[in-house]
Amino acid sequence: MSKERAKRGTLPPAQEQIEKVVEEGNYYGAQQLYKSISARYVAAQRYTEALDILQSGACIQLKHGQVTCGARLAALFVDTLVKARSPYDDETLGQLESVQSIL
Repeated sequence: MSKERAKRGTLPPAQEQIEKVVEEGNYYGAQQLYKSISARYVAAQRYTEALDILQSGACIQLKHGQVTCGARLAALFVDTLVKARSPYDDETLGQLESVQSIL
């Protein structure tokens, strides 16, 4: 049983996988990867990684003019902040501002 938990706790290097999809111009596919990988992090209660992925994804999508995909990932970012019960601090504000600055 402990071996199963150890395997479940190890998650893939998400950014590398998604960067390939973005480079191909498959923004919808990238959005789906951002969503599924961040959901895995949330399920593992690794909220910091989930937030980093969602924030990065929102920024990348918005920089490529993918407003709907970027906005959806930004909304998931906020949902994850709530789920994680993250404190409102300078780091959180910085992440939110980085997404907002692209708009």
